[in-house]
Amino acid sequence: MLIHFTCSLAAAPVNVSVRRQLRPFMFWGETLCEHCHYEGPNLLWMWHHGIGLHILLQDKATHELRVIEIPDGPEFYRSEGQSDEDRRSRSTAYVHSIVFGQLADTEEMIEQSRIAYWEFESNGQTNLQCPHCGSMLKWRGTGIS
Repeated sequence: MLIHFTCSLAAAPVNVSVRRQLRPFMFWGETLCEHCHYEGPNLLWMWHHGIGLHILLQDKATHELRVIEIPDGPEFYRSEGQSDEDRRSRSTAYVHSIVFGQLADTEEMIEQSRIAYWEFESNGQTNLQCPHCGSMLKWRGTGIS
């Protein structure tokens, strides 16, 4: 599918044509503690066109969780003639530029691959500690966009 849009992130608006591959689903989810009933932030952990995605962070000392919102941008779309690898590199660099600009020294970014494992393979078992009681958190899917 070929889409035409105006990129407003540039200094002056630029007309851009991109070829977009649609993903079948974009998943939302959150962490929860079965012991103290803590619920972590609900986040869109897979990129969604027009929305962007959320990146989960955890403080290494306090185990507090927070989310950084990554706005949708042209870096997520493949331009005409651009390889998939180049698009992946550009979108990863874009996400990291936002996350690492806001990441505290005491925090770690929770990679999407870890969340995918919790969602699809580990029956919701995570390796994140609850910020309230220290128990291991569970993961639950909360929706599909």
